[in-house]
Amino acid sequence: MADLQPTYSDANSTQSAADAYVNTAFQNASDAATGNGTMGDSGASNGAMGDGMMSDGGANDSTMSDSATGNDGGLNLPSLNQMLSQQLAPSSPQKKKAPYEKNMKQVVDGYIVHPSGEELARPVEFPRSNKAVLIAFAVVAAIIGVLIFSQYVSSVVNSSSRKQADIQTYLARESPLNLPVLADKVYYDNEDLLISLEDGEDATILDVSDGDDDFDVVKLPADMDSSVGESLYDRGIGKLSAVEAAQLLNGFWRLDVDRADGYTIRVRYVDFDSGDVSTALTQCLVNQGIDGETATDEGEDDSGNTYKTGQIDIDDSTYQWRASAIALDKVYDIGLPSNAIYVGFRLTWIS
Repeated sequence: MADLQPTYSDANSTQSAADAYVNTAFQNASDAATGNGTMGDSGASNGAMGDGMMSDGGANDSTMSDSATGNDGGLNLPSLNQMLSQQLAPSSPQKKKAPYEKNMKQVVDGYIVHPSGEELARPVEFPRSNKAVLIAFAVVAAIIGVLIFSQYVSSVVNSSSRKQADIQTYLARESPLNLPVLADKVYYDNEDLLISLEDGEDATILDVSDGDDDFDVVKLPADMDSSVGESLYDRGIGKLSAVEAAQLLNGFWRLDVDRADGYTIRVRYVDFDSGDVSTALTQCLVNQGIDGETATDEGEDDSGNTYKTGQIDIDDSTYQWRASAIALDKVYDIGLPSNAIYVGFRLTWIS
């Protein structure tokens, strides 16, 4: 009997392939038992048929020998699952497992093999060796953090202490004001006034006038370099640090003349010695040769200045004088001590 080959419809269903394969296996087994479709020497006596029938002597105990049928007399065929696995399951080359796959269990679901989820459900534990390294890093980081924090605190505290020490150093140094007496300067023009100020002062006088008709000068402390003093003054007193302000203002005054509408001469400075507004005001009048008892008005103005005002005759002219004082920290918030008093004195021509 000729071999039957399995045929497939256009659908090529798995069941049809399996049935065809089984039929082919049965047919091949039958052919093997009958000798390719004819009875051979082992099936008949002398290889011939007698009277159209099989002779008794030519037959064995059974039509098929045990070698063809097996011990139990039935066909020795592979199971359907084995045949399907051989026929349908594609063969794939074995690949080397990755390190993370070595202990990974697999689950067979029909013909699908996938990793087991047990590894994902296990408790997450940090390796002991890594724990030790992590703890060591944490200890080192904590030590570094403590050191940085202590240095920061120390720098802040020490910085404040150093700043206060520098302020006290600048305020304690000998730097006399040597204030000019304005009543002696009212008849000078700008050139003569500048010469008189420079000759009478053992300090640097800087001209900070905006134009030729203006007169505006500042006196720097005796121990201050002119370039340093000019740089600090140009920045503005309100923008200086407490240390810079103490360095500039102790022994500093500013004098200006306004001739735009009449005549006014004015001097301003900071008093670090008097300690309070009232004493600083009294000392200002003493420095200018004014008797405070001659004041015609006194009190506090809208800006918070404590003031006194009166009149004085200079030669044939009459001038109004005004002295005022206020705590420096009410004018400039730069951190100088509360005993720093901002003082001003002016003479204004009346007639």
